[in-house]
Amino acid sequence: MPKVLVAPGSGDIHWVMLKMQSIIKNQFEGEIPEVWVWSENQKTERSEGYVRTLPFVKWGGYFRAEKHVAVGQQVFVHGKPWIMDNWNGFDLFVAFNAPLGWGTHISKIVPRWDINWDYPMQLDLEDARYARQFREDHEPFVMVSFFGHSFYQGWLKRFTSKDIRNLLGRLRERYTVVLTGREWDTFMSAHRGPGDVDLVGKTSMGQLLALMKEARAFVGHAAGNGMLAQHLNCPTFMLWDMQQWHAHFATNWVSPNKLADCTYRALDIRKPDLVDFIMERINAKSVPSHRGGAQRESAHDGPLGLGGSVGEAERPPTAAG
Repeated sequence: MPKVLVAPGSGDIHWVMLKMQSIIKNQFEGEIPEVWVWSENQKTERSEGYVRTLPFVKWGGYFRAEKHVAVGQQVFVHGKPWIMDNWNGFDLFVAFNAPLGWGTHISKIVPRWDINWDYPMQLDLEDARYARQFREDHEPFVMVSFFGHSFYQGWLKRFTSKDIRNLLGRLRERYTVVLTGREWDTFMSAHRGPGDVDLVGKTSMGQLLALMKEARAFVGHAAGNGMLAQHLNCPTFMLWDMQQWHAHFATNWVSPNKLADCTYRALDIRKPDLVDFIMERINAKSVPSHRGGAQRESAHDGPLGLGGSVGEAERPPTAAG
């Protein structure tokens, strides 16, 4: 059985999975591979629950990478895809982080590998039952995920805790606010208000994915959770600092259909009236609930919403700050 190593993080893995079925056809003659995930910190491992929903691969495990940290860092630099054959016992080590971050559209990264924008995910029946019961108890609900660590600390200088509290207060007027994240995301729990459901550190990955299928919308910082939410057709409002990375990075891995029907919106945290914009769009009839479809809107919603530009990078991503 072939073994494929990918970068950690559900978003990083998602980018590779968009092309994985073509990789299987072209590289492995249709043989189902094991997917292994690079890991430098056992405490932050959560990818297994996501990979196990994918019927076209098998879960392999975590690759403990303590002795290979310098190799792993190369995944994120130079603006080129990281593709290594027969590396350290793996048939293929692949990551698209660097070229995406520099603005290259995913269709132009190893073009011989085709994209399946709608690759299948099979949720566990118990997780699906959990999410349906949650919907019955808390409908309508909006999932929220903001962070206070790493480079997000710089983002909070632009869209601040006060802005987040304002957004959550507005959401509470019409929806149940569901706070999500891992157990170390205490920043999110600290914003809990009356009537909120705090699921930070309380769900498995499978339960989180199932909830996305039932939610009215998903709102939060750019991260893997939101990337999977839009793949599961949950209306997703993802907040980016467009001056940290190339602006195209916000959309260059998203299905053109999801950009066109506004299932996914990339929003710049530096723009004014961001909370009003989000509320107007969530409340609009064009945002689908779990029961219905969406009316078609423009993929470009003015200065706050980014459409589906797919151009090449003219400048590298800059550091957070």
